[in-house]
Amino acid sequence: MIVDESADMEYAAWKAALWGFFNSGQTCIRPDYVLIHASKTEEFIKLLTKAMEEWYEGGKNKDNLGHVVNDAQTENLCKLMADHQGQVVYGNANAHIDKNLTPTVVLSPAPDSPMMQGEIFGPILPVVPVANMEEAVAYIRAKDKPLAAYYFG
Repeated sequence: MIVDESADMEYAAWKAALWGFFNSGQTCIRPDYVLIHASKTEEFIKLLTKAMEEWYEGGKNKDNLGHVVNDAQTENLCKLMADHQGQVVYGNANAHIDKNLTPTVVLSPAPDSPMMQGEIFGPILPVVPVANMEEAVAYIRAKDKPLAAYYFG
């Protein structure tokens, strides 16, 4: 998911909250990460966490969230929370310790962390600030081809 500086931030944040966590993040064409124009990061995070709270109530609203498919997948997802080197801005930063995986937004995870190396397929959404759209495109091209890309701008 790419969010340019010209995007309607409320709309983009709402879509990120909805489609990033629908069915507990287990859909094949969900955004694996959000590339956000750096100048809009703070506003986007504020609106995203507001939408997350409305939709998922910190993980308590299971009707809107759903469940991770099995314990093994939950364990794999919790391991992603161990060494991402980013900042958890929503959710449980200690999921790798207490195994209580809730909808989680991670700001600026390390590009070489396990979280950023493949498809997440769960309720974790990394948000990566970029300087411009050229940087966003280069970021995407440096990884495996995504099944889908969503542009907001």
